[in-house]
Amino acid sequence: MENMLYSDKEFNRIFEKIYNKENFSFLRYGDGEKRFLNEEHHIFEKNPINDSNFRKELFESLKLEDEKILYGIPSTLTPFTSVLNFYFNMHIKSKNITFAELFVNKNYQYFKKYFEKIEEDVVLIANYRAKGKKIGNLNILKHYEISDDLDDFYKNEFDKMIENIKNDFGNKENLLFVISAGPLAELIIYRLFLSNPNNRYIDFSSALSSAYYQKTGRTYLKRKVIKKLPKVVSMPCKQECENTDISVVLNLYKRPHALTNQLKAIQAQSLKPKEIILYQDGVFEGIEIPKNIKNEFDLIEISKENKGVWARFDFAKRKANSKFVCVFDDDIIPGCDFLANCFVQMQKKEGCYGACGTILNVPEDHHVHNGMFRIGCATPNEESVEVDYVGHSWFFKKEWLDDFFTDTISLQKYKLAGENMGWSLSLQKKGIKIFVPPHPKNEKAMWGTDRKLGQIYGKKGISSLKSNVDRFDEVMREVLKLGFKPMIETDKVLHAKLRKKYGKTKPLWVKNFMYPFRQPRKAFKRMLGLNK
Repeated sequence: MENMLYSDKEFNRIFEKIYNKENFSFLRYGDGEKRFLNEEHHIFEKNPINDSNFRKELFESLKLEDEKILYGIPSTLTPFTSVLNFYFNMHIKSKNITFAELFVNKNYQYFKKYFEKIEEDVVLIANYRAKGKKIGNLNILKHYEISDDLDDFYKNEFDKMIENIKNDFGNKENLLFVISAGPLAELIIYRLFLSNPNNRYIDFSSALSSAYYQKTGRTYLKRKVIKKLPKVVSMPCKQECENTDISVVLNLYKRPHALTNQLKAIQAQSLKPKEIILYQDGVFEGIEIPKNIKNEFDLIEISKENKGVWARFDFAKRKANSKFVCVFDDDIIPGCDFLANCFVQMQKKEGCYGACGTILNVPEDHHVHNGMFRIGCATPNEESVEVDYVGHSWFFKKEWLDDFFTDTISLQKYKLAGENMGWSLSLQKKGIKIFVPPHPKNEKAMWGTDRKLGQIYGKKGISSLKSNVDRFDEVMREVLKLGFKPMIETDKVLHAKLRKKYGKTKPLWVKNFMYPFRQPRKAFKRMLGLNK
């Protein structure tokens, strides 16, 4: 297929270029580099490079547009790597893109065989543990050592090392530079290429480290040999990055203490929104926009009276200026990749995406025991999942708002509830489905909300009040009368499959039996400082 890349062919292409001594540079980027670029230092457990100059130069390394430069980025094989692929496609200018994983994971055993065929003079830039070690069949002219403390090395030794390399080999051509230096590798290649492009500068990454360091922590190093070089299909193209404009709509009701953290989370998104606009739903004593963040919104509209949960969608319809809109509840703190996650999934399957999805078992009384089950923040999902409706946040095309309010006139009397169900009804009439994007268990950056903060900010929220729980059921019955068809009616096979996978709950008698023991147990944990 046109524009499709196959990793087995790319693997062979890279090594043919190396064997034929064709001068080129191979830079690899992954989740570590992305976290540096997006300033997600807190995610690192060790060795962050806490230097703004490093981040700036790493960004600059993405901008090289030369036929001798080849960028390796993650494949689109999983939802997590799809977000990484999208992120680097946004920032890389060149069209010379391939897989970052060519030398590692399932390809590693083949890499070792191909690497041993390299028999020539090389310059080695790697960890100090490689000193004096035999690495394949390389004739190492000189080894430039990298320390374990990358932060200290970058600040105090990096520039000096680069100058030494230029002094020693700056006039040489057709040399192979074998590089294994973590996130510093790309900066090394960037600087050396600008100084002299007539060499081969290759980031061999952790695949090389096994030759001199056994405790690398890379599980793929222990895998058995695979008989056939794995084939992975991916398409790291530029098309999906052309129109990424998003208007984020925030809402202030009675939680100004949450707004500051929410705004920071939106500003930290790996896919930056075009604008962040705020709707204040009513003026109440003691409730106002924090002064220190007031000027950071692109637009603020304040309603003197509380118009309810529907008003923010009307605000988005009137004031948002982007192709895509994402509306957030006021107690939601999204992970830094949530917008990118939604956008990537939208390119694969058009629909509305939200942080927490509900699938109905008993549509008329869905708040009874086992009347529904939730997916997303409540129950992590590795792939996008179709649901009946979503809450917490809504990512969609702005044009879908055009007839939202005409489709749901009778529902708007439920001032404090029902906008999520009404939205599903309106979209269903257009043939548009509702999804929860992937919420991988170990990738919280992709999640629609921080569950712990959500529980804190969401305490005593509208949706948790008993009167509104009853109201939600009332709204749903009205929505059903207006023609909404839940999944349990439209696709019983899919509903059964999802219920089996995500909808497992304890029997009611178990929950009732355990209830008297919950409060004393929580009190005891608080006393021990385990559950504050």
